Amino acid sequence: MKRLPLQRGFTLVEALMALVLASVGLLAIARLQVALTADGADTLRQTEGMALARAKLEDLKLSLPAAWAAMPAGTELVPGNGQQSFTRTWNTVSSGVPAQRISTVTVSWTDRGGQTRSAQATGLLPRTDGDAAVRMAYPLVTGKEIKGPVNRSIDILLGATSVGDGRSTVKLSVPVLLGLQDVTYVMDDSTGKVVQRCTGSPSGTQLINGTATCVPYNAYTVAGYVSGASTSLLGVALNPLGIDTSKVTGWDNSGGKKIECEYRKAAGVNDPSLLAFIADFSSIHSYVCVIPMAANATGWSGKLLLTGLVPTTLNLVSLLSVNVCRFQYPVADNPNPNRRNVQPYAQVTEPLLNQNYLLDSDGGSCPTVNGLALTVHQQCTVTKTLLGLLIPDSNPDCPGLLS
Repeated sequence: MKRLPLQRGFTLVEALMALVLASVGLLAIARLQVALTADGADTLRQTEGMALARAKLEDLKLSLPAAWAAMPAGTELVPGNGQQSFTRTWNTVSSGVPAQRISTVTVSWTDRGGQTRSAQATGLLPRTDGDAAVRMAYPLVTGKEIKGPVNRSIDILLGATSVGDGRSTVKLSVPVLLGLQDVTYVMDDSTGKVVQRCTGSPSGTQLINGTATCVPYNAYTVAGYVSGASTSLLGVALNPLGIDTSKVTGWDNSGGKKIECEYRKAAGVNDPSLLAFIADFSSIHSYVCVIPMAANATGWSGKLLLTGLVPTTLNLVSLLSVNVCRFQYPVADNPNPNRRNVQPYAQVTEPLLNQNYLLDSDGGSCPTVNGLALTVHQQCTVTKTLLGLLIPDSNPDCPGLLS
């Protein structure tokens, strides 16, 4: 009789062991799923917390300029998506530069494990004078600085137009041999530094697609206002004719480059509320100079001078005189002497704004304006002889002295 082969199956012990191993694997997968879900929730909250921090930072920027003098700290409870809530705190402190402050926003919450987590956003808040931001032609008489739009460098020139790709443009009318020529300068939004020089008035589209007639350019700007006027013997207000840069050194004059300056009457000077700031001026002029620099230069130095001054105050010794007074701001406003308009400048490696002057025809010391004692920048005289001849001063700080 033929014996059938034995057939083996799983024993009960083997089946139980397989069940245990499968259970352990399923539990591990379940724990991994829970962890992934928790991590996903934490990532979502981290993203939401950062968004809330950035949103508050933008709110603080939009609250300028009214809150600039005293930006208060604060705390608030913000509801999130679902049942999660967030605590948002903020604080604004000095950056060491009077034109800007540092604001920090922190958003905190408790995760599922009971741990406190947070997201933080920090940004620079540029100071903007509200009255000046509207008029854009306010003649600064103290250490206050007018700055450009938020999200661009505080050294971007007023009135500059954003291209939209991290650059801004400003068009200047600069003197040439037979009149004035329009030149457009392109500035880097992050630094305010000039990076291109273009002929004419290219559009933003032309700049972006590369069809504008531009060349790479490495330059710094210096800008400000000139207020006041000397008064002629006939009672006519006489203003300086422009900016003389002959005493500027360290700039790049290679390839036919030159310092180009625009000097013009500022807009909005007929507003009576502006006239109240300085009692003795008849007009305000603005100027912008673009100073080309070599790539490895250590900075430009020297002085800017007003040219075409007309001394017209007749005193007892038959001396016609005029002063150019400089708004030299105190160290407390800014430790950087170049930014404070201390001249001669020394190794300037940044744009300079608010380098302002007041024309004073009294011929004596410079006046005090809004608590700031102005500094004599140029003191120019013309001597009147007994025969009525006028002899201009030979002072090198008085270029183009008219008599």
